[in-house]
Amino acid sequence: MTHQPLAAIEAVGLDLDGTLVDHRGAADAAVRRWVADRGWLAGGDPVEAWRTAEARHWAAFTAGRTTFAEQRRSRLRDFLPALGVAAEAHDADELLAEYDGHYRASWRAYADAAPLLRTLRAAGLRVAVLTNGDPVQQVAKLRRTGLLDLLGGPGAVLASGTLGVAKPDRRAFAALQERLGAPAGRTLFVGDDLGHDVGGALGAGLRPVHLDRDGRGGTPDGVARVASLDAVRAWLAATS
Repeated sequence: MTHQPLAAIEAVGLDLDGTLVDHRGAADAAVRRWVADRGWLAGGDPVEAWRTAEARHWAAFTAGRTTFAEQRRSRLRDFLPALGVAAEAHDADELLAEYDGHYRASWRAYADAAPLLRTLRAAGLRVAVLTNGDPVQQVAKLRRTGLLDLLGGPGAVLASGTLGVAKPDRRAFAALQERLGAPAGRTLFVGDDLGHDVGGALGAGLRPVHLDRDGRGGTPDGVARVASLDAVRAWLAATS
């Protein structure tokens, strides 16, 4: 990550899932436990089918074509037949509540998340999270993982379910910039998703940092790429 004067940075925006909290690990663990508890695990791993359904219907939600609650029900209607289970024979909300119990129990912050937040606060930088998701669930996720207090409370969390727009929409990043009260060119945005986070931040004039935990690459030219949040923290320490 290229070193630039810390004085040039006034604020940092952060993605949540895949950046601060391991959503993928929690979702994978939850669906396996839930399906096993239900006795539906006849063979094979249900994760791929769940991920496929999740990606399809989450995209519809972030595009504004459906609600958060309905995309979850639609996801379930796609997923159950892949297990040989008749979706119409079950109450969708009851099943989703079972899944949620496992999902919440599996929430974990990445080990590098809290140290970064402490560094940002110590440096006097303004910090907020911009996340595509339901505000109640996302705030609960941060509270359970111990990150909410480090962010300064629920007021530092902007969720698409409240904003009415989702990343990569410029309006979502405009709301973040307004909350942070810093010029776009003096605001970093750190996220793992190339389209929603990196592309969205670029389009809004922010300074994106691509968090590439899995080493997949694809980072646009001129955009900083890091393998962990520790690299961001080290850079800030080196430029202070």
